[in-house]
Amino acid sequence: MKKTALTSLCLLLCVLLCACGSDKTALKTEDLSMTVDGKTVSADASVASILERFGPDYEMAEAVSCVYSGMERTYSYEHFILYTYPGDDGQEHLMEAYADAGAQTSRGVKVGDSLKDVEAAYGSDYTRAGGVVTFSMEGANEQTVPAGIYFELSDDIVTAIGIVAEHRAQ
Repeated sequence: MKKTALTSLCLLLCVLLCACGSDKTALKTEDLSMTVDGKTVSADASVASILERFGPDYEMAEAVSCVYSGMERTYSYEHFILYTYPGDDGQEHLMEAYADAGAQTSRGVKVGDSLKDVEAAYGSDYTRAGGVVTFSMEGANEQTVPAGIYFELSDDIVTAIGIVAEHRAQ
């Protein structure tokens, strides 16, 4: 009886320890990047470095920020958009990067892939609002929008990819 109980306890412990192993689909900071037309964009990249990589051929719009002191800007290229905010440090910071063509995530999902491809790469722990599935990291607090990655879908086919850097909520 003791031997059976001990064996059962050992098996249970093994199962629990295996369940605590790393989850390959858990979102990590290095997952918050994508390559657009051969150029890598990550949530922690400086806006200046991104603009340098993509060049000066963009349209820029700006508006006074409701959340920050200064101007929020939108830089629009043909298939790629950057949304930025002014930081307390006087620098311009990435809020969001969005691409609707020529984009592939660090896990290999690209525009034109299916929701099944997204789930194979990122798992099924996402939120869905209409045609958008979002994978988010833990936010610093309730006043921030957490960092994450999202996929716009049409008939469960990826039509655009976005990465979001953590920032104050509006």
